Amino acid sequence: HHPTIQGIAMIIGKRLLARKCKTGRFKNATPCSNRSYSSAVNHFLECEDKVKKADYAHWYSSIYVKNTKARFSIMALRAFNIELAMIKSVVSQPTIQQSRLSWWRQVLEAIYNGEKIHHPVAEALYQVVHEFDLSQKWLILLITSREQDLHLRQPGTIQDVENYAENTASSLLYLSNEILGFKQVIKDDYVDPLSKASSHLGVATGITTLLRAYPHHIKLKEVYLPKDLCIKYNVSQEDLHRGETSDDIKQIIYTMADQAKGHLEAARKLTNEIPPQGRVALLSAVCKYFPILLTHKAFVDDYLIKLEKHDFNPLVPELSNIGVKTRIAVTKNYYTKKF
Repeated sequence: HHPTIQGIAMIIGKRLLARKCKTGRFKNATPCSNRSYSSAVNHFLECEDKVKKADYAHWYSSIYVKNTKARFSIMALRAFNIELAMIKSVVSQPTIQQSRLSWWRQVLEAIYNGEKIHHPVAEALYQVVHEFDLSQKWLILLITSREQDLHLRQPGTIQDVENYAENTASSLLYLSNEILGFKQVIKDDYVDPLSKASSHLGVATGITTLLRAYPHHIKLKEVYLPKDLCIKYNVSQEDLHRGETSDDIKQIIYTMADQAKGHLEAARKLTNEIPPQGRVALLSAVCKYFPILLTHKAFVDDYLIKLEKHDFNPLVPELSNIGVKTRIAVTKNYYTKKF
C-alpha cells in the first residue's frame, strides 16, 4: 500500500537499531516487505547521508529530534537545500545552472500538484510536503534566492547579505518549525517569538556560513564580502582573489562576524518565550563549553569564537572543524532546552 512517513520512520528506527547492534540487518520489519516502503526508506536514508557529508552541523543537531518521523523529514528538507546549493559549485556553465534550478522549480510545482518525480530527494520531499502541509512559499524562496545568486558578482551591502541569509537559512528554519508543529503566526504587527528567533538565527547562520566558506569562494574567484565594506576599507576584488589577509580584509570579516553575533544574541533573548519543543529546531545554534559553561553558545558561536581567536583571519584551516567539545556542548544544551 501507499507508504506513509510514520511507517517509513518505523522501518528506519529498526534499521538504526540493527546498526547499533552491529547485526547489519534486521528481521520481520513487516512494512519493508512492501517495495514502495523499502524504496521510500532508502530515499530518506540517502537524504540523511547527503546531509551528514555536506552539512554536518545540521545533521548532528538533528540527532536530538527524538521523533524519527520529524527528524528524517528535516533531513529531506536539508537534502533539498543541498541539491540547490551544490548547483553553482558543481556546474560551471550558467545556462545549465539555471536549467537545473528551473527543473527543481518544476519538481516543486509537481509535488504540490500531487505528482511524484523519480528522484530520491524529490520523492522524500513529496512525502514531507504532504504529511506536514509545508508552506510552499519558503521552498520557492529557496530556489528564487539561488537563482538570484547565479547572477550576483558581489553583494552590494551587508543588508543584501542579511536578506540572502533570511531567504535561505531562515526559510529552512521556518520549514523545520512546521515539521515540529509550529506554524508561523503573523497578525498586524505581531510575529510569534519562535519565528522571530528563527529569523535572527537564520541570518546569523547564513552570515557565518559565508565566512566559513570564504576559503572555498576565494579559490573559485567568488566574492561575498559586501561591496560597500570593500570600498570603505579600500579592498579590491583582486586583493581578495590573491588570498590576502590584510588588516583591511580582517576588518571587513570582523564587521560581518559582529553582525552575525548581534543576530545570535537577539535570538537568545527570545529563549524564554519559545516553547521547549520549538527550541529543538534551533539546536544548530546550541553550544556550551568549559570554562564558560553557564553561557549559551552555538555552532555559530563556535566558529565566531575561533575566528576572533585567530584575529579574524578566515583562511585558518582550524576554522572549518567542528570539534568533539562542541558536539558535547550541543548535547548539554539539548537537556537544558536552551540555545
